[in-house]
Amino acid sequence: MLEEILDYLNITKALQQVTSNKGAGGVDGMQTGELQEWLNTNWMRLKQSILEGSYRPSPVRKVEIPKPSGGTRLLGIPTVVDRLLGQAIQQWLSRQYEAEFTVNSYGFREGRNAHQAVEQAKKYLEEGKEWVVEMDLERFFDRVNHDKLIGHG
Repeated sequence: MLEEILDYLNITKALQQVTSNKGAGGVDGMQTGELQEWLNTNWMRLKQSILEGSYRPSPVRKVEIPKPSGGTRLLGIPTVVDRLLGQAIQQWLSRQYEAEFTVNSYGFREGRNAHQAVEQAKKYLEEGKEWVVEMDLERFFDRVNHDKLIGHG
C-alpha cells in the first residue's frame, strides 16, 4: 500500500493539487511554491523515512480566523510536506473506495460538487419525491460519543 501511495505518478498528482490549492505555510514556514524544489532534494530521504516507519508529521500551525456569524474558529495549518502526503493518501483511498460510495454523495469527491447535488435534488422533486435531506456534519467529531463510535460503549 505505501509503495502505491508513494508512487511517482501519485505523488506528482498530489504535488500539483497541493501547489494549485496554495494556502499558507505550516510551522516550518515553507510555502507551496517551494515544495517542488524541496522534493527534488529531499524526496528519497522522505520516502525512505516513511517506508521505515520513522516519519513523523510536523505539528500544525494554529491560527484563529473570524467566523461570518461572529467569533473565531481555530484553524490548524499543516506543513506543505504533510499536506502533500495527506493528498497522496486521499487520492489512493479514493481510488480504493470510490466504487462503494453511494451515487447520492457529492461532498469531497472528485468530479462532484454542491451544484450537482442541487440539480439532482431538483430532479428528484420533479419525479414526485417529497423529501430532500441535506446534512452538514460541522463539529460532528467534537460532539459524537467517541466510545460508541469506535464500538466500546
